[in-house]
Amino acid sequence: MRSNSAFFWFFIIGGFITAAVGVAYFASGESARATDSQNYTVLLQIPIGAIVSIYGITKRDELRRGRG
Repeated sequence: MRSNSAFFWFFIIGGFITAAVGVAYFASGESARATDSQNYTVLLQIPIGAIVSIYGITKRDELRRGRG
């Protein structure tokens, strides 16, 4: 099965945006007005976004090495 690198860019960009929104949530002070459950959910969002981005980067690099 042939993989397209654009597919992995979806993971890289999407994961980065997900993590960045979580960081911005805490940096803006929104967490002070939110409930504990909302804060925990956003706290989970940051590492999940980072993991998805790292997955996309490693798969894109594997794909690039396979072509070269």
